[in-house]
Amino acid sequence: MHPFLADEFLFDWSSLKPEHVEPDIREALRRARANVDAFKHTKGADLTYAKVLLGFEAATKDLSRSWGLVSHLDSVLNSPELRKAYNAMMPEVTAFFTSLTLDPELWAVFKAYAATADAKALTGVRRRFLEETMADFEENGADLPAEGKTRLATLNAQLAEKTQKYSENVLDSTNAWELFIDDEQRLAGLPAGALAAAKQSATAKGKPEAWRITLQSPSVIPVLQYADDEDLRRQCWEGLGQVGLKDAWDNTVLVGEILALRHEKARLLGKQHFADFTTARRMARTGDTALKFIEDIGRRIRPKFQAEGVELEQYRAAKVGDALRSLHPWEFGYWSEKMRREKYDFDDEALRPWFPVDGVIAGMFRLFGGLFGIQVVARDTYHVDQATGAKAVVRAAGLRCTTARHSEDSRRTSVIYRSRFGVLLRCVHR
Repeated sequence: MHPFLADEFLFDWSSLKPEHVEPDIREALRRARANVDAFKHTKGADLTYAKVLLGFEAATKDLSRSWGLVSHLDSVLNSPELRKAYNAMMPEVTAFFTSLTLDPELWAVFKAYAATADAKALTGVRRRFLEETMADFEENGADLPAEGKTRLATLNAQLAEKTQKYSENVLDSTNAWELFIDDEQRLAGLPAGALAAAKQSATAKGKPEAWRITLQSPSVIPVLQYADDEDLRRQCWEGLGQVGLKDAWDNTVLVGEILALRHEKARLLGKQHFADFTTARRMARTGDTALKFIEDIGRRIRPKFQAEGVELEQYRAAKVGDALRSLHPWEFGYWSEKMRREKYDFDDEALRPWFPVDGVIAGMFRLFGGLFGIQVVARDTYHVDQATGAKAVVRAAGLRCTTARHSEDSRRTSVIYRSRFGVLLRCVHR
């Protein structure tokens, strides 16, 4: 059994265990390599949209899908066991996907197809699919000399390893920080829901008499926004500022290494710097254009930002009877919320009872049903706290499938995500 390779649109999350990662991904890699090797022989009459573009997509489907599941779980349900399995397979998966655009035989198939009458007659999303696939190959080193390809593969492997470590350090340092409060008076100003969550969090840690604050957004944001205790807000702000900067989780060296590797990769691929590489196929086209856009926005909003800052400083000074001064970083959210309530008579928390999560979700699904003719029902999830309705049954006239599918693998997103619309069209019209 290979649960990560189960060909079901509705994943059986409870069966996806860390111990399945290595055997399942190795099997997916074996299938992908065999499929790609067979695909390289595509020629002559087989140079068609279905055999080339869709055929190449299908060749790595199992790997893209299964690795997408592993990556997703690593992001939302990280554990020592899953992290170990993910890191064990990441180098092989990275090397495989890097090898695709560097393979001269694969590139030859796509160039041969692009020159055919079939390819030149493509329109709409199919034409876009071909253009983006060709651009993927070109952008990722297909035309590099042999030594350049070897170096690019090394750079991609090192970047995958170091960016993963960076993310792990951020996650671990975030999770490591906690603050237990024994005096409820220090939590004055917090909404009832935030207080209850802090009490529940402390109880889960074996301290039912206390309240626990963490750097997770649902915990720390209410403190910064509502807590009257300035020292408490300062502690939380400083905790956020130390994420990825202390002890075994210090990312300082990693940041420099990642920047250097990205710069070398960009230069190897003919770009001046990594910003040009990442924006080349986006609206900005160049890093310089993107930077000028940001700087222009900054110039336009700075006067208003400064005026609002002075207004907030004056508001605080008047409320506490203190001299006018610049605000500390941990004061902005708190005094902004105070002023908003007073100035606009608007309180987010006052709306909360009117929008319970179950009612909001039910209403959303009713809206989907009316708009799209679908019915959403509950299903198995990867965590008991994950409320979801993930089974969509298409009832609209003429549709013969449940939904379109596309890969979640980040290294294939640029091709497969854009091809999703073609998949949907085939689904609708067959």
